[in-house]
Amino acid sequence: MDGLVRLCLLNAVIFVGTGLYLPFFPVWLESRGLDAAAIGLVLAIPMVVRILATPFITALADRHLPAGVLLAIVNAGLLAAYVLLAQTGGLASIMTVMVFVGLCMAPLIPLTDVTTTAYLHGRPRLSYGGIRLWGSVAFLVTNLAGGVLLTVLKADAFVWLLATVAGLGAVAALAAPSGGQELPVGAPSVAHAPRRQRGALLALVMAAASVQASHAMIYAFGTLHWRGQGLSGNAIGLLWSLGVLAEIALFARLGPLIGTVGRGLAWVALGGGAALARFALMGLDPGFAGTLVLQLLHGLSFGATHLGTIAAITGLAPRGARARWQGILTACNAGAMAAATMASGPLYGASGAGGYFAMAGLGALGMLLAFLAARRVSQPQSREEGGETVLPS
Repeated sequence: MDGLVRLCLLNAVIFVGTGLYLPFFPVWLESRGLDAAAIGLVLAIPMVVRILATPFITALADRHLPAGVLLAIVNAGLLAAYVLLAQTGGLASIMTVMVFVGLCMAPLIPLTDVTTTAYLHGRPRLSYGGIRLWGSVAFLVTNLAGGVLLTVLKADAFVWLLATVAGLGAVAALAAPSGGQELPVGAPSVAHAPRRQRGALLALVMAAASVQASHAMIYAFGTLHWRGQGLSGNAIGLLWSLGVLAEIALFARLGPLIGTVGRGLAWVALGGGAALARFALMGLDPGFAGTLVLQLLHGLSFGATHLGTIAAITGLAPRGARARWQGILTACNAGAMAAATMASGPLYGASGAGGYFAMAGLGALGMLLAFLAARRVSQPQSREEGGETVLPS
């Protein structure tokens, strides 16, 4: 099977797992007798683990194991964790197993991105977006199919489905083309970037985290707000689906346009500007028709930010530290999203749709940080630091 097809399958399988876990794992927890407070506590465990552990796990792919092999190992671990979880009862036991679940879930997406970008190196006719879009397609299809499965399967079946998908993920990871680890064991380390480069990387990570965190309120309270406006379930489903479709279209059509660090940073800034406009207008409570139009901006606020971030971080991170920086990015995104989600509750409770103005502020902050990163990249540099890195488009 062609390497490109195998990578597309890998991205799809990883996001099938995400598409099952996010909406339906709480249903399984409820079937175990947990109340709302306990469910929230259990769901928070993988988020905390992702923040703390991801950079350390993904860094193993820089010097010790190829990213695809490490990805297969964590998928196999996730399979074992779900099987164990299916045999577990009681809040304390479930929480204990969820630490293991979190450790295995945390590096799935960054390691998939590392595997994908390693394959794209030296293949300028291929694009990251053209591969990553299959993850979004799989996520959307899984959400739709999961709703049907929920009506015909018992809640216990969803953990077994998650275990099955994790097993398929391990197979897909082993089958995916491998770019090898960044540095062989014992090779001289070049993981410490020059100060200018580190400054640009940190600004980039903070920019991406700010823009992605601006989606916290719509993720947490979008459905509740739309239901409060009297929208039907079908109308709400259309709003969510439209955002994902816009993301898929952007990955498919515009992904090849991002080929350098500078372009990547420009796209992160564009994503921040789109988040600023989207959520500032959402704060005005534009009604169903206006919200339909604003949902199309998800393609930019999420999609452009994600594509630009992957392009820029792949080019800016030094050889021997790319997987680590992917892990740092994931951890910072998770931390920013958790903080913004916690803030969204009081904001929504106090002012309803007006809380979106704070999310617009996060978009503006991300845009400014992306400009700061671009300025650091464009500053005069020494001969040792080199010029802008050109990436596979």
